[in-house]
Amino acid sequence: MNNDLINALLGVWAAIRAEHQLFWTYHWRSKGAPYYGDHLLWQRLYEARVPEIDRMAEVIMAIGGPSAVDPMRSWVAVSDIINRSEKLGSTDATRGVALVADTLNRIDAANEMLAGAANTLAINNVLAGFADKHLEALYLLRQRAAQ
Repeated sequence: MNNDLINALLGVWAAIRAEHQLFWTYHWRSKGAPYYGDHLLWQRLYEARVPEIDRMAEVIMAIGGPSAVDPMRSWVAVSDIINRSEKLGSTDATRGVALVADTLNRIDAANEMLAGAANTLAINNVLAGFADKHLEALYLLRQRAAQ
């Protein structure tokens, strides 16, 4: 078992879980003239994270077994990301941009660790799919943050 790869994948998983939690909260906090559009944007983003959370956990379990997914460890990691998020921007949109950019960096870092790992192609495929969706989210959030 490659502990460094599992830790990197757990970092991706925690980042996506933090995004889900924060985007869901931002969805509720939408207000003002852009309320309805923001409300739908955040909903679109947090709903897209649910299957990613599940898929990443399945990948981690496949390569590391059930002990690799520890509930307390994962929530501590999610909590750390959420706590840092308050310093990432002055608005929900700018914090969202920073969160998604951080997740993309974590995806890239995990992908770089795949050399020599078992199931490299399958894991790369999962990470590439996540990266594609997060790049789309980054585009949408940057558009919103620019307003």
